Amino acid sequence: MIIKLFVLVIFLGFVCWIIDLCKTDYDRCYSEMESSGVAIFGECCGLSGGTSTTDYLSEQCVSCPYLSLVPTSTEKGETDGTEKQN
Repeated sequence: MIIKLFVLVIFLGFVCWIIDLCKTDYDRCYSEMESSGVAIFGECCGLSGGTSTTDYLSEQCVSCPYLSLVPTSTEKGETDGTEKQN
């Protein structure tokens, strides 16, 4: 009986190890960001440190499926109130 239980535990450990190998780098990154409090509900704001080409977003975050950027007020179509009025 104990041998069967031991084999079952080893088998479940092997299955968990295989599942962990199937995780993508993005999943691992998201898990780290979630534990640090940056990511939540499947969305992450990414890391800074890229180039001006990537708008200073980290290059590893550019194609991440979890990346969710908050649009600035000018991207929303709002103005800053400094327009010339007639």
